Amino acid sequence: MRPTGDLIKELKKEAKGAVVVQLVVAFPDETKMVASDDPRALETLKALVECDGEPVGFIRIEEKEGELCLKYRLLEEHESDVRWKRVLTELARQIQYSD
Repeated sequence: MRPTGDLIKELKKEAKGAVVVQLVVAFPDETKMVASDDPRALETLKALVECDGEPVGFIRIEEKEGELCLKYRLLEEHESDVRWKRVLTELARQIQYSD
């Protein structure tokens, strides 16, 4: 895993032009997220990683022509891992179709 500081830098970069971006951190039975606008993002991520969380990817919400658009992508080091792709895809689906 990359250093947490590098992941937060990537989170901030990913957030440019977005409404919000979340860094998804996976655990065996749940996922947690670190928001791009969280002033304590680094501390939050460090705490999650110390509890054996695995940062796996980003969920990005952007506005296009007055509509919100949800996008997601795995971290580069997890791009070929089907397990993490399934986790991120399911989480994005839940967000997209929640009330």
